[in-house]
Amino acid sequence: MDEYISMDGLKAITSALELSAYEHKKVEQHKKLSQLADEDVVYMIRKNVNYLWLDYHFDDAQKWLSIKSKKYDKRKKYSEKDSYDYLVGYLKEIFQVDVLEIIEMTYEGYSQYTRWITFVTNSDYVFHMTVPVIKMVTVDLLSQVNYGKIALGYYTSEHCMHMCGASYNMADLKATMDEILTIEKHLSKMEV
Repeated sequence: MDEYISMDGLKAITSALELSAYEHKKVEQHKKLSQLADEDVVYMIRKNVNYLWLDYHFDDAQKWLSIKSKKYDKRKKYSEKDSYDYLVGYLKEIFQVDVLEIIEMTYEGYSQYTRWITFVTNSDYVFHMTVPVIKMVTVDLLSQVNYGKIALGYYTSEHCMHMCGASYNMADLKATMDEILTIEKHLSKMEV
């Protein structure tokens, strides 16, 4: 048995090793470029997107839901209630509804990167909004926070949630809500 390598075999192995090294170098360059691109997206979102209407009021409004669920002194003025009322008024104005009640407000994720607001209107739907905490948008959380957009959806049952639309502009979500309500009207007519 021969214990040496032929010249052609050596050339083939050397060529394969060079090609492998070249491919690994290209993959590393691609990873660096991808990371730079993601960092640029994160920077642009954090620089240009803010949801101050929620940033200043979310925690107090969330506390009000907790206070409201217990017995409280109705003669006392609560700043938490003012925050809740502000958010309800803001959402009523955006969605152009007369009746709106927030029923749950929570943070999502260990690092609290998204705020969830569950609310009802004068329809049969339970809506939910997810609003990213912009200062928490990082390269690692980029996909989880839907690139910094506010998302609107609805529940069809307790654990079945549908995402319907997302936008940086809160006013764009009015069309999403209208679409959800229109689809339901058509479905109910088809069932009859």
